[in-house]
Amino acid sequence: MAQGRVCMAADVSAVAMTPDLGAEIRGIDLSSPLSDGCFRRILDLFHRYCVVFLRDQALDPRLLARFAARFGEIDLPAGGEASIPGLPQVSVIVDSLRDPPASGRARYRLSWHSDHSSQPAPALATVLYAADCPDRGGDIEFVNMCSVFNALPREKQLFLEKLRALHGADLAPAEAALGAGTAADATPPLVEHPVVRVHRETGRKALYVAKDTVSRVLGLAAGASRKLIDELEAFATQPRFIYAHHWRKGDVLVWDNRCTLHRMRPFDQRYERTLHCIQIKGEVPIAA
Repeated sequence: MAQGRVCMAADVSAVAMTPDLGAEIRGIDLSSPLSDGCFRRILDLFHRYCVVFLRDQALDPRLLARFAARFGEIDLPAGGEASIPGLPQVSVIVDSLRDPPASGRARYRLSWHSDHSSQPAPALATVLYAADCPDRGGDIEFVNMCSVFNALPREKQLFLEKLRALHGADLAPAEAALGAGTAADATPPLVEHPVVRVHRETGRKALYVAKDTVSRVLGLAAGASRKLIDELEAFATQPRFIYAHHWRKGDVLVWDNRCTLHRMRPFDQRYERTLHCIQIKGEVPIAA
């Protein structure tokens, strides 16, 4: 495609990574404007596969922000995160997995989570651009929590739909530090969310639990609550539910935090990687 030409819906093709999680979008140069029809096609793929990516993009931060804004209102990071000069909405993650293994930041990124779930209105989507990265290590894994919920026995689904949980457990201070400039040893307030949330656009139900970011399930004894949370994450993160994305320089990766969990895999500390990150504002989760 010639750079500068408006991208049309007919330009878009896609290759699914799994039947319901992860799709590579082809035929699009994000340095060119996107027609409304073109973006609707991208959005349809995003809703269907929860995680979409485009390879071999050459984007400056302003072009990345232009693309991200099509998904919704950009959430400006608060103090404490490095950002692009003049573009505070674009955070810069420089080789973040080189943090000491025991640090809150490293633990947060290496554990299963949904971005900003300890906030009243968690992030809708996350947009990451690989400005520079080696062709090895640091893969990011995803789980489609709609598929996980659908795989549960009906009796278990009905039970879970009635429950609510408090988000903001062991990793919440690290999450707060990443997203709000809070000291890593501060304890943010716990936030209540449904255990099963409904996706506003698709109407699908998704399990909304991760063991390191959920403190407890309301209405259950402490032991029963922790056992349920651990069992649900163990079920959700079976290999059959996972798509692992292998980074390449120039990748633009977008995922839906309303219906996925993700985690980074360990990164080879001999190499460096720079990612540009934009968060899209979300809504208060809708209960089933």
